[in-house]
Amino acid sequence: MLFRLSASRVGKKDQAMKILSVSTIAAAVLAIGAGIVAIPSVQAQGLEWAGGRSPATQSTCSPIEWHIVPVATGGAVALNGVAYFSDMSGISTIKGGITADGALSAMLVSVSGNGPAGAVTGMRSATGTHVEMNGAGCSKANFDLMQLTSAPMRSGR
Repeated sequence: MLFRLSASRVGKKDQAMKILSVSTIAAAVLAIGAGIVAIPSVQAQGLEWAGGRSPATQSTCSPIEWHIVPVATGGAVALNGVAYFSDMSGISTIKGGITADGALSAMLVSVSGNGPAGAVTGMRSATGTHVEMNGAGCSKANFDLMQLTSAPMRSGR
């Protein structure tokens, strides 16, 4: 009798463990997406990536963080990645590409919360890639991505 826990106490402990487990998984996913935690298999492949932070366009908006992996596919480059508001109010996927002449086009689609969404355009040059997005509300951007130049990229499968 001394070691018996009440049903309500066990339920609260189970609920707390579930919340902790979900929070830990979410933090790990965000850390990987943000590049805070390195994935050894990706590093071993020498995978190039691009990133940046587009400043907030309004005082009520948070900056947008961008993390993109370019994959060479013949003369063009496919782009995949994530973007999110720096206040973590939402996460979006990035899918698009860069043509042989350097024109960038991509779509951001919110997948969690209220992530940035809209069409992205830009132009790659020897000095970097300029990106513009004119989505609704806070989904606006006009900045230069870091590291997305003519550097070697992973070949598509």
